[in-house]
Amino acid sequence: MATYVGFAASQVAWSGEAPEIFRSSPGVQRSFCRRCGSPMSYASEGSPGEIHLFAASFERPETLAPSVHVFAGEQLPWLQMADGLPRFAKLSKDEPPLV
Repeated sequence: MATYVGFAASQVAWSGEAPEIFRSSPGVQRSFCRRCGSPMSYASEGSPGEIHLFAASFERPETLAPSVHVFAGEQLPWLQMADGLPRFAKLSKDEPPLV
């Protein structure tokens, strides 16, 4: 399980050395730190103009409030989230939310 924070790609600038890009599947780019291998971001042609950064990489991730759950269709059956946020089976916010 991973927690990402989405931004417009134009809002994000890397300081220092740029991360390494890995094309994990068609239309998907993931980035990671060249030095330690830590995952840093996710970008997809399915969400043009957006970049999703790993929440754990922020200094104070507890200050970031979630607004939606995506890929809930892949959720493990023992994980229960009762926060009332919209849940989507995949990444697309154009689909109807899951109940």
